[in-house]
Amino acid sequence: MKKVCSWLICVAMLLTIGTVAVFASANTSKGTAQELTDLSEPVLGTISQKNERDWFKFTTGEERAYYYFDLQNESGTNDAYLSVYDVKDTEVLKLSKAVAGGDSISGGVRLEPSSTYYIKAYMDSDGTGNYTFKISKKVDEIPDVQEQSTEIKVNKMYYQSIEGIGDKDCYVVNAGDKEAFYHLYMKNESGTGSASIHVINHRDMEMLNLGHFTGAGQVAEGNFRIQPGSQYYLTAKMADNGVGNYCFKIIEMIDNDSDEKEGATKISLNKTVASSIDGSGDVDFFKLETGDESREYKVNLTNINGSSNAHVIVYTERDEKLLDVGNYTSAGKSASGTLKLQANTTYYFQVYMNDTGFGDYSFQVTQCVNGHKPSGAWKTATAPTCVAKGVSQQLCSICGAVLETKEIDETGHLFEDWKVIKKPTLISLGKKSSTCTRCDEVDYKNDWSMIWIIPTAVLVAVLAVIAVIRYIVAYRNSRRHYW
Repeated sequence: MKKVCSWLICVAMLLTIGTVAVFASANTSKGTAQELTDLSEPVLGTISQKNERDWFKFTTGEERAYYYFDLQNESGTNDAYLSVYDVKDTEVLKLSKAVAGGDSISGGVRLEPSSTYYIKAYMDSDGTGNYTFKISKKVDEIPDVQEQSTEIKVNKMYYQSIEGIGDKDCYVVNAGDKEAFYHLYMKNESGTGSASIHVINHRDMEMLNLGHFTGAGQVAEGNFRIQPGSQYYLTAKMADNGVGNYCFKIIEMIDNDSDEKEGATKISLNKTVASSIDGSGDVDFFKLETGDESREYKVNLTNINGSSNAHVIVYTERDEKLLDVGNYTSAGKSASGTLKLQANTTYYFQVYMNDTGFGDYSFQVTQCVNGHKPSGAWKTATAPTCVAKGVSQQLCSICGAVLETKEIDETGHLFEDWKVIKKPTLISLGKKSSTCTRCDEVDYKNDWSMIWIIPTAVLVAVLAVIAVIRYIVAYRNSRRHYW
């Protein structure tokens, strides 16, 4: 009677689920395990007596995949458990425990393709009652081994996921033919553990290890220098048996400024240099050739968004260090220093960031040692137009730096006399145009001068007829009254 009641409860559960399901049969040993042929169907079973075990078996597909098991303790009098074994009786997954009274528990594991696995469902101690479990599969699209790495491209965002415990995703990127740094951006979208990406070169040397403390919703970024034509391998994974989604992108940053004094970029006095430190070990060299006069100069440095302090060091041609600007110049801050430079001499400026810092910076070498001197007159930087404001600037008379800006009002249109482009007729409108002498804007208007003639004539005629009729009526009325 108890078994019949349990089966009736299972039928009710099936009606509640509203889908096809598999009922557990006599499967109390591994040898009599019930085969599951359609993994999309939920399994409904009953533990009807003390220490009873229900056994099932299934065969995995041909793809690399993770299998997820969801166990529901429907009406058990004690906690429910589910274990998965391979053919060698090795337990590969255990779900413990779905507490009595409707609790559920889930877990996933990667299983070998085209292999048979066994499932054991049971309840703790002398527990009895009904349970259900479902199996779902998610194909692991990205290989777990470096030799089978999926090729990726730079400057493209990739969205992937860590599918289960022990999963990792392996990628390979082929570097271009130019000296460059790769900027790696990674976001842990929904991972249950910290996401990370490890980068090595073709010689297994570590280039970057990114994101050890990147929890769900957090971002990690880092740079590494590449050798033209080389391959780099990336391995993404999550700590603490984490699973979930992540995204990443490699941004190629061409190193346009030389790391050596011999290839230094030439700069001009009073002109702002804007560039970037692209990664760990990157330095930028510049050179300045002074004029015919020995005098003092000022070096201004701004760390725009660097991840560590920025520096600019001034050297002579003999590598003598003259000035170091920026010991405490973190992101968003500026620093300056002065020095005397000899006439007709070349000096070198080395810019770098502390530790493994990277980011944008700007610097300027100026003659304004004691501050800027306004030129007095305002110079138009952007001329106003008929419809847009212009910009006027106050410049330094020594170095040409912009000290102040102000807007210039729009000039407004200046239209010439109207020209006829279509003559009006008795049945159609005419058209005239006028062109702005400043910006060639054209304005149009309709010519109604002829179109009113016919309606006006008709109206006059109608009014005349009405007047005649009224006169005739009035005349007849007056004659009738006379007689």
